Amino acid sequence: SKGVGDIKIENNYVHDNIHYGLDPHTGTHDMIIRNNTVHDNGSIGIICSLDCYNITIENNMVYNNTKMGIMFSRNMTDSIARNNNVSNEDRGIVISESRNNEIYNNTVSDSGSGIDLDEDSFDNTIHDNTILGISDPEDALGIEEDAQNQNALYSNIVVDDHNQGDPFSP
Repeated sequence: SKGVGDIKIENNYVHDNIHYGLDPHTGTHDMIIRNNTVHDNGSIGIICSLDCYNITIENNMVYNNTKMGIMFSRNMTDSIARNNNVSNEDRGIVISESRNNEIYNNTVSDSGSGIDLDEDSFDNTIHDNTILGISDPEDALGIEEDAQNQNALYSNIVVDDHNQGDPFSP
């Protein structure tokens, strides 16, 4: 999509695409992406990029995409990812160059990293997510250096599978 609003994408199976599964883009706003199964795409499962706002991504199953499960990219603002299950991704959920978003009640499992905050991302709130099966627990919540003091992270649970499944909250 480009510059559209007031759209719902619900109850779909999106799979085996060459690049992205779902790609709201350039100025898309007021969109709900809900109850979809998005898997086995050639890059990213669900990505919103370039000036998107008021996007809600909720209750989706996202797995087996070659790069990332869900990505907020390049000035995505005032948006939410909640109650999603993301698994078997290189990077689970990524916020890059975006601000004022909320990521909560998601489960990220069996991925290279859990939830990442890349550079130039600020005023985002990440809370009450469960992250498990990450090969290195230090990659469960990855925060680039310039994003460390500009975002709120709290009440996330990381299960260290390499330490008898004991949860800890970084």
